[in-house]
Amino acid sequence: MRMHISFALLALGACNNDQGFAEMRFDEIAVVTGDFDEVEDFLTRNAIGHTLFEGYIVQSVYDEDANPASIALKAEQLFTASNENGQAQIHDYDAVIINSGARGFGAWVYNGVDADDGILADSVAMDNFTTYMGRGGVLVASDWAYDLVELAWPSSVEFFGEAEGLDAAQVGSDGVIVARVTDEGLVDDLGTDQLQLTFDYSHWAIMLDTAPDVNVHLRGDISYRATGGEGEQILTDVPLLVSFSPDSGGVVVLSSFSWRAQNGATTDALLNAVVTGWAPKGDTP
Repeated sequence: MRMHISFALLALGACNNDQGFAEMRFDEIAVVTGDFDEVEDFLTRNAIGHTLFEGYIVQSVYDEDANPASIALKAEQLFTASNENGQAQIHDYDAVIINSGARGFGAWVYNGVDADDGILADSVAMDNFTTYMGRGGVLVASDWAYDLVELAWPSSVEFFGEAEGLDAAQVGSDGVIVARVTDEGLVDDLGTDQLQLTFDYSHWAIMLDTAPDVNVHLRGDISYRATGGEGEQILTDVPLLVSFSPDSGGVVVLSSFSWRAQNGATTDALLNAVVTGWAPKGDTP
């Protein structure tokens, strides 16, 4: 269980196929580490090069040996620093992955009352991010990183309790969900119309609905604990994995679940099907 004070991708010139999946090649990938997910496991397992930007609030809660001090680059640097050409450093990367529980993307620190919206509240950081996406950037975000998606594209996805501000959607119950694969192309790629998803922590971010132009890849019936004393409640057919191309440019992929909690084969199959630009080291275009 995660304690919290509140209950409350396209490279320039790339294209989409008929399913809306991103078709591109990523030569440079930035990963912001987080306390509740580790998408870099997928990258490492598939020999895909990437650069880590440390975003732990304290340390990885699932890895007591994680040492934030050993990662020289920080999340704030990715969003606010300049590269040697005077551009925002984020422009050095074809894709940016933000793990759930990354520092700077929520209302409060999950184990305290200190503010944790440093990146979201930084006008320079958000201007750099908006420009990056407008130039065809790719964002892959999981679970608690949803606040960045809500802030940047408020009309694309409806989140639970979104009128209450940051972190309000984080009310999902932990457990195992049988998700329905809801687009034919992904069914063909996976060879199945159902997947078992594990939610290893409670208080995960719930999506309620999407705009018509958002691709919903997985849906499921989920439970959450209401704060008004009603006990466990059920929501049916909610989005669990979505992607979309904002009018301003770029591609966004958002999951309500953490990738780390899934079977490695499931993670590999989903990420390789929904995002097709992963390039193993030494691979040539």
